[in-house]
Amino acid sequence: MATVEASGNREEFYSHCKKVGERALSMNSPVVAHHYDADGLSSSAIVCRAFRLLQKPCEEITFRQLDDNAIERLAASGRDVIIVDFGSGQAQRLLAKIPPQKIVIIDHHVLDTPKDERAKLGLAEANCELFGLSGATEACAASTAYFCFSHLDDWLINELAVVGIVGDMQDKDVLSPTNQRVVDEGVATGYVKVEKDLRAFGRVSRTLVSFISFCTEPYLPGLSGNDKACALFVNDLGIPLFEETKGTTDWQTTEHDGTGTEQVKRKWLHYYDLGFEQRQKLASALINYAYSHKVKAHAIKAMVGNVYLFPKEEKSIEIYDAYEFSTVLNACGRHKAETLGMSVCLHEKGALEQARSLVTLHRTQIRSGLLYARKHVSDFGAFYFLDGRGQVEDSVVGIVCGSFLTSGVVDPSKPIIGFSLDPNGNVKISTRGTDALVAKGLDLNVMLRKATEGIGVGGGHNVAAGATLFADESGENAKRFLLKAKEIIECQLKNAD
Repeated sequence: MATVEASGNREEFYSHCKKVGERALSMNSPVVAHHYDADGLSSSAIVCRAFRLLQKPCEEITFRQLDDNAIERLAASGRDVIIVDFGSGQAQRLLAKIPPQKIVIIDHHVLDTPKDERAKLGLAEANCELFGLSGATEACAASTAYFCFSHLDDWLINELAVVGIVGDMQDKDVLSPTNQRVVDEGVATGYVKVEKDLRAFGRVSRTLVSFISFCTEPYLPGLSGNDKACALFVNDLGIPLFEETKGTTDWQTTEHDGTGTEQVKRKWLHYYDLGFEQRQKLASALINYAYSHKVKAHAIKAMVGNVYLFPKEEKSIEIYDAYEFSTVLNACGRHKAETLGMSVCLHEKGALEQARSLVTLHRTQIRSGLLYARKHVSDFGAFYFLDGRGQVEDSVVGIVCGSFLTSGVVDPSKPIIGFSLDPNGNVKISTRGTDALVAKGLDLNVMLRKATEGIGVGGGHNVAAGATLFADESGENAKRFLLKAKEIIECQLKNAD
């Protein structure tokens, strides 16, 4: 099935996605190959859910990147393949090993050939880039997969699409028309609820103290990372930290009441346990605290916004909230538990309980990374630079960079580049910018592809991209990259105000 010629028409994009979805569902026991982050897991879970609804078999496999080894492995299977959250940037390499009739691509990344020449490849491919729409902001892999299978009218497909949108950070400020349509259709069917509230990790799953202590966007000096100060902060507002009762077993800690014969049970409260007025009071106090501690205005503004909730889920667990759901998936994917992440997506028994320890590890690594970044980020003129080699885990360096840039600690007038070490000793590069910088000419995808030429591989979106530098004992590859990156970014932003 050839690709429809790009027109910029969203209705044509939605219609084309459905055709690609139907083509995928016609495959016989395909392999669903996907990326490992929240968008990759949620989008591939949408594909697997669609096959399950039709009681058709498929098998999923995760790749860290769709490199030559991964493509060889898919080709050697001889099976049909559905490639999710990557593939569009590797189409020609795929077609060198696998016939086009055996491939379906569901993606949102930049194409590796001009879109007006794409039809010649003969691929079944769903990607908003084919229609002149940016995959960095218009649609993620999960919202693209949603339009491939939304005709099945399934609550979980809608839910997972919203999780992918949030996980891919496409929910900042105003949603694109395509992503907004996903949300609107979820609201209309009762699968999604939208509220204006604090946008911070831990609203559902963390106690009030932990919720504030883990706040890193923005970084709140004196509160972030300080449990005791957070407890005093909440207490001074007259908001209780816990409830007490007798004779129940559903509470998190127990204490003797002094008689030695009766137990007083203590339940530590979470944000959503509070009434509306108490939540408003806490939110206002946190915003005022940020202002008084000179957090950057752009970061304070981002503290409150739309949050996406799932009424079909239990209110007290992580998957009730799209942000926390996406955090669970990122924790699984970035700590090599992708299969567990897929199980969480598909609501398999016991999966969420297993994933919780990874979430704690993941958030702890992010918080530690941000504390390190606050002391060690350097200003390289064209960009901020975080050398996290040996200090910041490669699994979270991209998140740390993005969080630092929006934390209110620095002015986001330039992008950030972060280094870490992968398990093989290679330098992992993560870069993050802002939509405002992209509007001025920044393209981190182009920068990384050019700056790593001959010394590594990389790419992604204009606003966020990653790469790997080949290991070298001399360190010359890293020096060469930084010099080239500075030159390219300065050139891209030379006309910026």
